[in-house]
Amino acid sequence: MKNIATRCTCYIFLLTSLFVYSPIIYAEKFFRWVDTNGEVHYSYTLPPSVSQKGYTKINEKGRRIETISSADDRKTKKLSPKETATDKKLTAEQIEAQKKYDNYLRATYLSIEELTAVYEKKKQVIEDQNKLYDSRILSLTDAIKKAEKQIKTLKNKAQKEKMQKYIDSSQESITVYKEMIEENQAKQEKLSANYEKDKTRLTELLSEDDKKEADAEGNNSENQ
Repeated sequence: MKNIATRCTCYIFLLTSLFVYSPIIYAEKFFRWVDTNGEVHYSYTLPPSVSQKGYTKINEKGRRIETISSADDRKTKKLSPKETATDKKLTAEQIEAQKKYDNYLRATYLSIEELTAVYEKKKQVIEDQNKLYDSRILSLTDAIKKAEKQIKTLKNKAQKEKMQKYIDSSQESITVYKEMIEENQAKQEKLSANYEKDKTRLTELLSEDDKKEADAEGNNSENQ
């Protein structure tokens, strides 16, 4: 299993590397905008719903080209030279990170259906684990009830101590299983959030790729 996991990891890394270092032509400018949840986004195209809420045009070096305020607030924040330099550096790093992640999405998934299939499999694994933990909790709970009844009938001190250790150990195991279920629930929430985010971004990327392909075909038709 370890060798298989290693091979899969290497395969994904190679695919990602091909896209990262291949001569892909990116847009000359990016859009930086903030959604209703306060999360910052960088994209090559600007969603229509964002156009009236304010956004920033930036180049690949992280420099602001133009800042468009929201329709409700035309006042822009004035940054100090130090704040501006820091903001530009962070923006450039975020753009580079976004590029790499975009390449990862492109290399890993050819469609939204593939992304969804992977998500469903991961989700099912977590659900199956929780079902297993629940069944073990029920089994241990029944065993504890029987042991508590049995311990009342025992007269030998050593036997009572042994039975009590078993009860305590079983209760500790139940606590551990409950904690594992809580951890899995947190993982599932994070998985769902990442899936929704990746689905939105992959939809944008696939749309951009389709548009570039259509433009390229149109140019070829005109040249013929």
